[in-house]
Amino acid sequence: MVIDCWLLAIVGAGHDASSSFNSQQPIANSNNKKMKAYVFPGQGSQFVGMGKDLYETSSVAKDLFEKANDILGFRITDIMFAGTDEDLKQTRVTQPAVFLHSVILSLTSTDFRADMVAGHSLGEFSALVANKALSFEDGLSLVYK
Repeated sequence: MVIDCWLLAIVGAGHDASSSFNSQQPIANSNNKKMKAYVFPGQGSQFVGMGKDLYETSSVAKDLFEKANDILGFRITDIMFAGTDEDLKQTRVTQPAVFLHSVILSLTSTDFRADMVAGHSLGEFSALVANKALSFEDGLSLVYK
């Protein structure tokens, strides 16, 4: 199948993209089918405060963040929401933080319906979880190792 056009959305890349799924319309291909592709970012897209709005406005997101704190054995949310840039740049924090922000954003959005997902580096794990090819818990554990 040849696809003429896609809506390409970058998930959580360098800013709080909570509304990105709602803000754009897909483009129809030659079969007039609307299709969406999402690309998940890798390390380097982290920022202090990432995911805080999700945590504060969605009980599902809050539960997932708390589950992540338990899996990781430390309160990554404290660092993500109110840590310093230096704290967030530590690889043991950065990679799970970017993964969590992207995945939780996709899992809690009512408008996330992907025809295709992809990821840059660590974003490949986020894409697999968002597409339900890998569990949240397994994805987080792999990213943290």
